[in-house]
Amino acid sequence: MSQQASRGNVTARFGTCDLSGLFTNRNGAGAGCDTIGTVLSFAPDDGSQRIDILHVACHPTVLHGENHLLSTDYVGAPREKCEALRGSQAVVLVGDAGDSSTRFTRRGEGFDGVERIGGEIARRFAAATLQPAPIALNGIQDVPVHLDYVPAEDEALLSAQRTLTNLLKEPAAAKTSGIAARADDLRQMLGMVEAKLAIPRIRLDVSVTLADLGCVRLTLVPSEVVFSFGEQLRDASPVPVLVCGYVDGYLGYVVDQTEYGRFFESYITVFYGFSQGRCG
Repeated sequence: MSQQASRGNVTARFGTCDLSGLFTNRNGAGAGCDTIGTVLSFAPDDGSQRIDILHVACHPTVLHGENHLLSTDYVGAPREKCEALRGSQAVVLVGDAGDSSTRFTRRGEGFDGVERIGGEIARRFAAATLQPAPIALNGIQDVPVHLDYVPAEDEALLSAQRTLTNLLKEPAAAKTSGIAARADDLRQMLGMVEAKLAIPRIRLDVSVTLADLGCVRLTLVPSEVVFSFGEQLRDASPVPVLVCGYVDGYLGYVVDQTEYGRFFESYITVFYGFSQGRCG
């Protein structure tokens, strides 16, 4: 990107950095994860404070799950450090982080770990080379997603019920399944599947917002998007796509068809109808 574009008295710049080694796919270090950090920077020409939008595709879950303190987790560190490192105010967007986390990269689950992971994210963003970016609001589109099906007729759900029931009976098989090794997790997943099977009909209407900014596109989703689905969205676009989860509501995981039945996320999502092509 070599052109500079200003809107009023603001100049936009765009860049990326490598965040590998700080987080991975939580279903296995080699399972795939978006480790490209993206920054979209807006600098007022009058010299006032710059705003940096930072895009990170990782669950904000360095702290242990039993820590019930209110916290920004690792997200807070880049926000705090960017002002010192770049003189900017940072806004962090969480990307397709449905199955990515610091599970295999953190060294402890306390606030020291938050500082280490979040601080290194900030340092890598601060070192990113930014190029002038032509920003233009080319349109905002709401894409409806309609789900309407009878769970008891869904063979994918019935198969999931059988699989999870058998794994609970065979702990050794559960440990090697790649789905979940802990009996508590398997019971939770089975409970979610059986709860869906007990519903006569599932109807759900939501929307995904697409914002075309010219040099980059935002996909705003009210859910946690897994990596493989986010990758499909990026591959389908001629310009960089920033998948932004947890926007305008929260409806759990969005898992693409290839991932169904393989991992924890697919068993506890309300969007199980995706596996049968019932959403459009």
